[in-house]
Amino acid sequence: MNIRLARVTDARSIAEVQVRTWQATYRGILPDAYLDALSVDKREHAFRDGLMRASPEMWVAESDSGVVGWIAFGASRDADATATTGEIEAIYVLPEHWSTGTGRELWKVAQARLLARNFTTATLWVLEANERAARFYRAAGFTPEAGCRKAIHIGGQEVWEVRYACALAPCPFDAPRPANNEHWDFIGTLSISSLYLSKNQTYRGYSLLMFDAGHVEQIDRLRADEWAAFASDLFVANRAINRALRPDHMNVELLGNVIAHLHWHIVPRFRTDPRWGGPIWTTTPAEMPMTRIAESEQLALVEQIRGGLT
Repeated sequence: MNIRLARVTDARSIAEVQVRTWQATYRGILPDAYLDALSVDKREHAFRDGLMRASPEMWVAESDSGVVGWIAFGASRDADATATTGEIEAIYVLPEHWSTGTGRELWKVAQARLLARNFTTATLWVLEANERAARFYRAAGFTPEAGCRKAIHIGGQEVWEVRYACALAPCPFDAPRPANNEHWDFIGTLSISSLYLSKNQTYRGYSLLMFDAGHVEQIDRLRADEWAAFASDLFVANRAINRALRPDHMNVELLGNVIAHLHWHIVPRFRTDPRWGGPIWTTTPAEMPMTRIAESEQLALVEQIRGGLT
């Protein structure tokens, strides 16, 4: 899958993607007669004009068979928007490419481009009845704005739109992330996640397994194959840490209360640790201080765990 800037010659393909996606998505939401009458030719002309003006900015997802999805974005068109508010005007992916990660990749490009254009927030409008799109936007980090709801008419039918918003500041756990920083040291990359040794070694061997394939905040937002791969990575990481440290017990937890990005906490437990017999998350600061070990010892532990990943 190739994500690239749209060209004027893509106008018809973009129109075809929109018409087919509308007909699949809005069946049962908008009148059948309206959906059946949608014209690729008319939309091709409108998209051609927009592409020639380069407004809004448009990117396409392209497979061997041609354009299978696209996204359009720019400054917000809403009357109450600030100068730093961007807008996702539209995102469409052909039905046969739903749940393949294509939409997520288009959003990642738009997010990076909006940040580069000095926008700090992105908004979008979605039909209230479009539950599939709402799930996608929530998984991408958007949340509905209270009180931002309006009625519009499409095909002679009144429907309601809801505005969603998302802060564009990148998540510190999004990939690509630094291999080493003040919080962790890189151990290894697995099938869909990467393993890091925490700098805080109050609980010796405490590691983080971070999801790499996009920004996902909740486990139920994963496709079945992603869930299976993430679980397989957890098995491999847990086994490597267990072999390296031989703890008396292992805690494995998926929280996301502070940083909303999928990551497993893998915590070896020893009978001599500060909270043996209880969860580490209820500790007082005195019971879980920042414990740094010597750099040479930290790196040796990284190598020891890394050796168990294969």
